[in-house]
Amino acid sequence: MDFETLEKLWRSEANDRATVAETYILEATLKTLTQRRGAFSTGMGLIGLALIVWTGAIAYAVMWGKIADITQEWGILALLVISWLAFLIAQAQQKRHVRAYPEATTSMPDALRALIDENRTARARTRMMGVALLVFAGVLALSVGQLHAVGKMEWRHVVQGSLLFGGALLLSAAIHAVRYIRMLKPEGERLRRLLEQYAQD
Repeated sequence: MDFETLEKLWRSEANDRATVAETYILEATLKTLTQRRGAFSTGMGLIGLALIVWTGAIAYAVMWGKIADITQEWGILALLVISWLAFLIAQAQQKRHVRAYPEATTSMPDALRALIDENRTARARTRMMGVALLVFAGVLALSVGQLHAVGKMEWRHVVQGSLLFGGALLLSAAIHAVRYIRMLKPEGERLRRLLEQYAQD
């Protein structure tokens, strides 16, 4: 969202509740909200598809392929459960947001409140993902250890896998942290200031 333009228009002398400026601001706010909801739905759809494929592969390996002994390699199931839980929690958080602000509005304060709630939901989702990544990393280490114990991974593969997956998890955590600190938190503060300014005018 173009916060610079939004703030300048709102603070300009020409701006009042009957001007084109406010209409522009309202439309820009609602467009941003719609785009973010669409991006979330697309992203979660792809993640859900990946989880379904992963679940099917594990089910085949355990139930039909007989290439995995779940009594000794249950770590992979724990990883799957953690992933599904994070997915479902994120979906529940988004559904709460959409239920709270289900329709487009012609009220600027309501539009800002909807965007503030979207930002709050995104921050909560990022914090949840941080916890999930920590748990996932621990269970992943356990799962790799189980594969080594049953002879399905040599020690050199354990080291290589640990470096590869550990690096991927660290990168993911860093991306979430930077996004939270550099984008989501400052954005939330600016949106709240804009709503306060609107209420004072």
